[in-house]
Amino acid sequence: MTASCFVLSEDAAGIFVGDAASAQKIAAHLRKQVGCEEVVPGLDTVTVRFDPCRTRVSEVHAWLLKAARDAPELPTSTAEPIEVCVRYGGVDGPDLERVCETLGISQKEFIARHVSALHTVDMMGFTPGFAYVSGGDAALSVARLPVPRPRLPAGSVGVSGVYTGLYSLQGPGGWPIIGRTDARLFDASAPEHFLLQPGQKLRFTAA
Repeated sequence: MTASCFVLSEDAAGIFVGDAASAQKIAAHLRKQVGCEEVVPGLDTVTVRFDPCRTRVSEVHAWLLKAARDAPELPTSTAEPIEVCVRYGGVDGPDLERVCETLGISQKEFIARHVSALHTVDMMGFTPGFAYVSGGDAALSVARLPVPRPRLPAGSVGVSGVYTGLYSLQGPGGWPIIGRTDARLFDASAPEHFLLQPGQKLRFTAA
């Protein structure tokens, strides 16, 4: 794996890695490193916050590069994939028809291919509980909307590239929306706030 470091600010630096799985294992390794105040894995990066009064950026870069070399593989989960039921198309999936026209396939075929794949939660995103989920069929790749919607209902399910995005909260979004789920992706009152966690396997089912 080729890795290179970068600086975000006086108290944040990071490293580019190959993929989300590498980011997760490197982040797990770095969390044991004294001096890392916060570790944030991304789709192909790991970013850390540190105290610049105690630690130089060069030291942080050395930690990052060492973690990229030494981080052990994370244990393989034996848990059954979590199922997320989706109402595809119609009012709940206003972009599905256009997506299928772009791809030259029927909605029935799109849904069948989307639910047949075993997906992986790669990372949690820009709002609490938003999940970036990989495993989509590359042949079903479509671009994001040219103009994001100012407000989407919670539970909206979007696609972009090989990713599926699960909108946990009502808010703006620029992914083509293919459906909606009633699953509580984020619940601040529950002991476990988030339904999904990075590394989980996931299957979609059609309502």
